[in-house]
Amino acid sequence: MALAATVGLLGAPTAVADDLGFSLAAGGVGPYFTFDARPGATVSGRVDLISRSARAQPVALAAADVGTAATGGLDYRQGPPRAVARWVELGRHELMLPAGQATSVAFAVHVPAGIRPGDHLAGVVATDPTALARQRRAARRAGQTLRLAFRSRLAVAVLVRVPGPRHPRLAFEGAAVDASPAGVRIALRLRNRGNTLIKPTRGDVTVSQDGQALLTTAVDLDTFAPDSEIRFPIPLPGTPTEGRYHLAGTLHPSGAPPVHIDADVDFTQRQAQRFTRETGRRPHRAGGTPWLLVALAFALLMAAGFAAAYLRTRHRLRVRDASR
Repeated sequence: MALAATVGLLGAPTAVADDLGFSLAAGGVGPYFTFDARPGATVSGRVDLISRSARAQPVALAAADVGTAATGGLDYRQGPPRAVARWVELGRHELMLPAGQATSVAFAVHVPAGIRPGDHLAGVVATDPTALARQRRAARRAGQTLRLAFRSRLAVAVLVRVPGPRHPRLAFEGAAVDASPAGVRIALRLRNRGNTLIKPTRGDVTVSQDGQALLTTAVDLDTFAPDSEIRFPIPLPGTPTEGRYHLAGTLHPSGAPPVHIDADVDFTQRQAQRFTRETGRRPHRAGGTPWLLVALAFALLMAAGFAAAYLRTRHRLRVRDASR
């Protein structure tokens, strides 16, 4: 079971994610469903809904496509199914869950004929359709205007494994610089180009500029769904410098070949202007003195000052001793 909070922008933040008051579980099979099925086959299961509330409450169920979240883990997509979720047929989409009781909803998965071998992932998602109205009423009672709502969802994964050759492969497909009010970050484009679920991925990436290493960040990803892509964020600390950054590192996806990263990415003048608009700060100019060299020059000047003061003091002491 997974908990995902969906954010709805309605106008200033006053709300937090609701406790739905019930649980969702894969009926009798563990934390999620795993089906071994051939093309053209139909498999079935059931999801269990368990109330923890003192009142009856409505529940809405839906099938959801599944991708990968930006830092790993499963991301249950909103909106009409467009991929594997179209295979899922739920026995019910709406129900009233009795207080303190449990109920089950059956579902079937119709695997299309001619589908490729490998792992195919969908999910069953449960929500309380009245949660948003409750948040609005609570905000009114508190004399507030609800403008940022968090819609909580519970989800359980449905993994269909179609027999045939398995090709686990994670690929690095480039990088880009993103500027936002939070600052500047480098986004690594990673894509699961194989036909299997990858879990987990570990490694690190070093960011350097003008031959000087600026930082090394760990990459620690959980589940990476097939046919999905993420932009893994690497924040740049402090005030960045325009120009070219170099990325180097190795990722080790479980059960798949290592991924070697060796690429350049540019923080352009246009992006620097956006950074200034978003943050009110000006980045260091391209071609300027790197901040590490500035710090080194300052340290040398301080050391030279202390040395000069020491020599002057010794000279005065020698002159005084000689005059005695």
